[in-house]
Amino acid sequence: MGAEGVEGKDFMLRVVPKFNRVNAFAAALLLGTGIVNIFNAAQRRHFVLSRDFTRILEMKIVLYIMMAAALVSLFAIEHNPRTPPQGEVSNRIRRLVALSALIALAGAGAMLLGVWLVGE
Repeated sequence: MGAEGVEGKDFMLRVVPKFNRVNAFAAALLLGTGIVNIFNAAQRRHFVLSRDFTRILEMKIVLYIMMAAALVSLFAIEHNPRTPPQGEVSNRIRRLVALSALIALAGAGAMLLGVWLVGE
């Protein structure tokens, strides 16, 4: 898809908003299930958590904050009211791709840390 052409603009106007809504729903679901899982894990340990557990949890929280910030940035790019000049379209698409990649990588890292927490 050419970022400078009609396809790039169409991508920004039609696909990105839908994708962002799915990401926002997934982030809210992730936060909700994470809170329940943390509470259950803490309850099983009588609310005495190891240092490793809390450090991994801190890393997961940082990753979640990064994901949320990237999602907010995606919404900002999406809701920019002005029509960008031709060169700006490709810059926006590059930012969209980079932010989406950041969200995916942070989510994968958080999932791996979650698996580690299960064994903790």
